[in-house]
Amino acid sequence: MKGLVPRGTGLVGVGMAVNAAGAYGHLALAGRALDTAGMAGLSVVWAVAFSVGIGLFFPLEQELTRTVAARVAGGAGTGPLLRRGTTVAAGLLAAAVLLLAAAHRPLTRIAFDGDAALLWPLAGALSALAAAHTLRGLLAGHARFAAYAGQLTLDGLLRLATAAALLLTGSHSPTAFALILTTSPLLACLPFLPTASRPANPLVPAPPATATPIPRSPQAARARTTPSLPPAGLPQPAPTATPAAPPQAVTTATLSTSPLPTSPQDTPAALAHSAPNPRGRPDTPTAPAQPAPTPRGPQDAPGRPARSRRHGRFGSRAAAGGQSAPRSPQGTAGGRRHGRFGAQGAAGGTGPAQPAPTPRGPQGTAGGRRHGRFGARGAAGSPAGADGPPPAAGEIGRGLVALIGGAVFAQVLANAPVLGAKGLAPGDAALVTALLCALTLVRVPQFAVGALQAGLLRELTVRQERGDRAGVARGVWRSAGGMAGLGVVCTVPAALGGPWVTERLLAAPPVLGHLDFAALGLGTTGYLVAYLLGNGTLATGGHRPQALAWAAGAAVTAAALALPGAPGPRVEAAYALGSWTAAALLAARLIRTLRLDPSVKGDLMSDTASPDYTARLLTRRLLPTQAPYRWNLRRLRLGRVLDVGCGVGRNLRHCAPGSVGVDHNAHSVAAARARGLTAYTPEEFAATDCVPGSFDSLLCAHVLEHLDAAKASALLATYLPYVRPGGRAVLITPQEAGFASDATHVRFVGFTELAEEARAAGLDVRRAYSFPLPRAAGRLFRHNEFVLVSTAPDTAHGKRS
Repeated sequence: MKGLVPRGTGLVGVGMAVNAAGAYGHLALAGRALDTAGMAGLSVVWAVAFSVGIGLFFPLEQELTRTVAARVAGGAGTGPLLRRGTTVAAGLLAAAVLLLAAAHRPLTRIAFDGDAALLWPLAGALSALAAAHTLRGLLAGHARFAAYAGQLTLDGLLRLATAAALLLTGSHSPTAFALILTTSPLLACLPFLPTASRPANPLVPAPPATATPIPRSPQAARARTTPSLPPAGLPQPAPTATPAAPPQAVTTATLSTSPLPTSPQDTPAALAHSAPNPRGRPDTPTAPAQPAPTPRGPQDAPGRPARSRRHGRFGSRAAAGGQSAPRSPQGTAGGRRHGRFGAQGAAGGTGPAQPAPTPRGPQGTAGGRRHGRFGARGAAGSPAGADGPPPAAGEIGRGLVALIGGAVFAQVLANAPVLGAKGLAPGDAALVTALLCALTLVRVPQFAVGALQAGLLRELTVRQERGDRAGVARGVWRSAGGMAGLGVVCTVPAALGGPWVTERLLAAPPVLGHLDFAALGLGTTGYLVAYLLGNGTLATGGHRPQALAWAAGAAVTAAALALPGAPGPRVEAAYALGSWTAAALLAARLIRTLRLDPSVKGDLMSDTASPDYTARLLTRRLLPTQAPYRWNLRRLRLGRVLDVGCGVGRNLRHCAPGSVGVDHNAHSVAAARARGLTAYTPEEFAATDCVPGSFDSLLCAHVLEHLDAAKASALLATYLPYVRPGGRAVLITPQEAGFASDATHVRFVGFTELAEEARAAGLDVRRAYSFPLPRAAGRLFRHNEFVLVSTAPDTAHGKRS
């Protein structure tokens, strides 16, 4: 399943399961200790706290996840977002508590039967939810999914343990059991506060600087963050002369022949960015180019020792093999203001131990004493010591208002069956109870959505920020399609056995039949699909369209409830229609956003040179679907092959010994070499001892569709001379479904185009066929291929020579 679901899904799923078990245990133990009136009071506190908490603070968690992930992807600091998120959470909490205080008299009389003491646990529960959702948003944005799951797990365990302790001590106070909603989440947050401001390794490696960004809404465009430049008037970093590396001959002896990865670090994403850069050092996924040190100022004379008191204990400590960090005008690079880890370099680095610090402003250094213990400590993917630019207008700003509005409409839609039945048939308590029990059963897939959403939103945001439009589309449609399939799988057994399960286990009145459960399952599937599509809409800057889609779904539900008919079928149909309306609108918005503009599609060819593209190839390579294609290559008996566009070696590893791959993506070449294959970049290949006529065949698979006709002809003209006279050339391109699945495809190349290009290159076409399925399947099956086999004339080599 690795690569098929976002990072962190499994961990968060386990945490949610433990948290849910703790919540159910809390209620079950409270039910044993409290009388009917006390349990009713606890139920009201629970319902109000979580309804208001989800409506106010879960949108803040989503927005924090999105904006923090965007900054981490761009290499900018996230400190300002932490402060703004905390401020917004405090403001929302203050507004909710003030409203609670203003309405305490009617609320006490109507909801709590005169027990005003329950207002304090309600206010405390809202405070705990504000803290928990703010922390989770920061953890998810920084890819700290282990800490995210840990907070959920600890919260559930504390709830269960505290409720058990109250029961064993003989407590019968609803206030005491309600206070668990305050103490457990807050205590569960404390161990994970130190990690909330430090990003883990990024989810996907950064694309090259030429990657084309995805079109965004004006609001999202304002939210895009970049590392800030030094303020005007401060000295700019001076360029540093870097000694050139001595030239090396490209030989097979210098290639890596390490075995397949076995450690967690050797994942597709890790291998994707392990290729050496032109200076011979491993690429860092998100870190920008290392800036030059700030020139020395008058306080630092050239003869002054490198280590001074202002450096602190590790102020000038360089990495193994590195050099001391140059000093800034006001002091050393890693002075006392940077804290304990101010300028500590990474192990194994060369040259300066770390990027030079951001020039100091009037109030001190970026990441100085005011930022606490972790103010200047950089993590993988963020510049060390960078606090980051101030929040832009679209970062946790007006978009949050739209998110809160959308959450309110989504909650109305989710509870429409019960609320609608209560309004249409106020005296039919059996119908309301049965609908509540049925929704509890059919919403089992909601646990999967909860585990998926945190990692999904971060993954989509990172890909959005890096211009990987195909990656965003793939993540959205894969998650939404998977949820639709899961919903169908769960709806069928719920429709068949739902009446029996709810009547026997939940003591539901026997008023709903199999069709009722099927309708509720259909509506729940649409709701959860819309929920995941909403994450994609949010990642692409569609705060307002998301809110409008949920509002439209709620309006359709309200209109359907006004139609004539029995209350039960009406609320079920209204729920399904409203849910799928919201899903359809969100899907339509995403299709428009992610659709490729033909005018810029050619620029996206540079994406095939990015480490992210390599990571995608590695993921495909690990899937167990290559057996037919391996058989197809081996039956052609191509001999020693020159694989042009070899990628990570998916086809090259099935070719005869002595075969060589060429690819313009250095990251893919490094991944192929790591598996013992012989692969080069075009520049490296030109420096090898390969001569014209030294290969039996040329293989060009899934390359021509990335190039326009002129570049494709030039590519074939460059490498065909290396094929011996009478040798073969095999050209492979995707059919319709495969062509549409990749944003880097710029030209559809079918049988006709392949034949024309082969003849223009001087080849004799021998055979063309569809593989592995007949030609008609190519419109639906994306792995169907056009295969053209041709031969080089016997005199071709002489003419070319």
